[in-house]
Amino acid sequence: MPGVYTNGVTPLLPVGIGNTGLNYSVVSGYETLPADTQVLAGLNPQSVAVTVFQAAAMAAGMSVNTVTEAANAATLNVIMGRIVSAAQVTAAGATYTVTLTNSTVLAASSVQAAVFSLTNTTPGLVIQSITPAAGSVVIIVRNNGTAALNGTIVIPFLVKPQ
Repeated sequence: MPGVYTNGVTPLLPVGIGNTGLNYSVVSGYETLPADTQVLAGLNPQSVAVTVFQAAAMAAGMSVNTVTEAANAATLNVIMGRIVSAAQVTAAGATYTVTLTNSTVLAASSVQAAVFSLTNTTPGLVIQSITPAAGSVVIIVRNNGTAALNGTIVIPFLVKPQ
């Protein structure tokens, strides 16, 4: 049955369940999942799609490849991973900068990153900029919330070397 967690789209369900969903017999990994971009209302894109395989592969890679930053710096030489921050107290409207030393990053690399709260409970985190250089990338996170951050955050990243 369509609902809030499916954006009104009828879900795929295994064959033989005896329900009103669309039955499937083989999942190939190319099925797409909607993903909210978490951008402000009115900005684009509001949502995108990833394949089931892409989402699972990224989650697996990021769960294993983790580094905790110290003094706004971290080193992790992989194309996909996550940076866990120290406890943050970044004020509302201010930025937090972390430099990731990573041998897979080239000056012409395309680096994607996102930011999520771990123990922090203040909403409003956004990636302000990502600047790759040979052997490192600088990621700036902005606190667009109305209060200071109050805990740790995580920054998953993906490096596409050129």
